[in-house]
Amino acid sequence: MGPTAVRQLLLPGQTAAPDGPVDLTAMWVAHHGFRRDLDAFVAATAATPADDRRTWKALDARWRLFATVVHHHHSGEDTGLWPPLLERVDAAGDTAGRTTLEAMEAEHRSATRWRWCRTT
Repeated sequence: MGPTAVRQLLLPGQTAAPDGPVDLTAMWVAHHGFRRDLDAFVAATAATPADDRRTWKALDARWRLFATVVHHHHSGEDTGLWPPLLERVDAAGDTAGRTTLEAMEAEHRSATRWRWCRTT
């Protein structure tokens, strides 16, 4: 690990957390929570009878809140994560790093277009 690298947190469900120039702990924790909540939604919908209107109404409200949080989180990454990472790889002359980040950013943009991220 170089002098400017930050040791990253690795949580269950993460495929990688390489050390790098930015501390991504908050992002790792948020993504872990999103995966946990999605698993909980899957379990709740599978266990809820179709005629249980009260539970479905509660699940709908919770889902809308979840989608709002995910959308807010992705918007924050768009402004607070990708630009500084791209600036750092550019400053270091790391063309391979830029290519990797551009691919990751493109994947991220496609995720923000998922219909479930919209609450309107």
